Amino acid sequence: MFLSPVAIGSILTYILMLVGWRFPRPRIWHVGVMAICMVYDVCVPFYLYFARNWPHILIDKGEILDFLVWMHVGLDILLFTLYFMQIREGIRLWKGDMDVRTLHRQQAKVILWVRLLVVLSGVLLAPR
Repeated sequence: MFLSPVAIGSILTYILMLVGWRFPRPRIWHVGVMAICMVYDVCVPFYLYFARNWPHILIDKGEILDFLVWMHVGLDILLFTLYFMQIREGIRLWKGDMDVRTLHRQQAKVILWVRLLVVLSGVLLAPR
C-alpha cells in the first residue's frame, strides 16, 4: 500500500510528538517539538483543501455521506480544541504556575490518543 506524503508526514510528526512527550526536558526543546507538530496539524487541512478537488470527491463521488469522513473531521475539531487548551496551560506553566502541571499532563495523554485516531483515520481516507 502506497502512503501519501501527508500520511507519511503525519506518522513522522506523531512519532516526534511521542518523543517530545516522553522527554520534556529541556523545556525549550519540548515546546519547540510540540509547536512544530501542532503547526503541521493546523497546516494539513489547508494544504489538502488547496491540493485536492473536494467538490468532486465529496459531492460527485458521494463521500460526504461516509461515516469515516465525518469521524475524521470531528476528531480534527476535537484535536484543535485540545491543542488550544494545552497551549493555554503550557503558557501558565511557562510563567511558573505549577498548579496546572497535572492538567497539562492529562491533556497531553488525551491529545496523543486523539492524534493517533486522527492519523489512522487520515491514512484510511488517503487512498480515496
